[in-house]
Parts: sequence; structure tokens; C-alpha cells
Amino acid sequence: MDSRSVDGGARVLVGGRRDGAVVWPTVLERVPEGVRLDCEEVYGPVVSLYRVESLDEAIERANRVDYGLHAAIFTENLHHAFEAIRGLRVGGVIVNDSTDYRLDIMPFGGTKLSGIGREGIRFALNEMTETRVVCFNL
Repeated sequence: MDSRSVDGGARVLVGGRRDGAVVWPTVLERVPEGVRLDCEEVYGPVVSLYRVESLDEAIERANRVDYGLHAAIFTENLHHAFEAIRGLRVGGVIVNDSTDYRLDIMPFGGTKLSGIGREGIRFALNEMTETRVVCFNL
């Protein structure tokens, strides 16, 4: 856990412990803007909760970071779902499910600093294929 986040005012709601290499599932709120936990990808069971006044504010806040692997929106409103899909600068948007939802046929990957290509059968085949041109003049 980044102690600067807690020192700066973040509140740990659950977890926050570490035993060696194991990080306990952690939920935080009021994470200060600009600290590592607010700006960088966390490879562990950590989530930061942010209060926002509107969907536009939520999209703007999500787009502030330099990473963009996947995002999720939970809504019954299709207009809101498509607004998020259009507005979020990420590699994939999952509607009404977790961002760990994945099928092998889906093009998985991110944008910004999370973007180094895509995974999935189509992309794997392209990586293992050398395209050639053959012309005949009979």
C-alpha cells in the first residue's frame, strides 16, 4: 500500500494489509489527486472509490490517467452505456459486468500506456503470419 495516499487523506475502508508479497483485498476512498495510487495501474486487489456528480465527470476522471486497459459501467440506461463507450479512452468497455469478463475471441488490450497491441486469436494469427504477394503474368 502506498502510505502517501493514506498520509494524504485516503481512507482505507477494507484491507490495506500486506503479508510479504501478498496484498489483502483493499478498498479506499478519498484518495488524493496525483498520488501514485490515483495515477498508476495497481496490479493487485485494490480499488479506489471516487464520488462524482455526473456521468460526464466520471468519464473525465477516468480519462485523466495515463493508462487505459478496460473500464466497466453498471447501468440500466442504454444512453448512459453508449455515452460511456464513446467517451472512455480505454481498450474495452464492459457494460454491467466486471472488467475481468473475457472470451478468447475478444480483442483484449489497452490504450495510452496500457497499449502495446491486442491479444486474441485473430491477433495471434496475424503475429504468426507473414503476408506475401504473388503475381502471375501468363
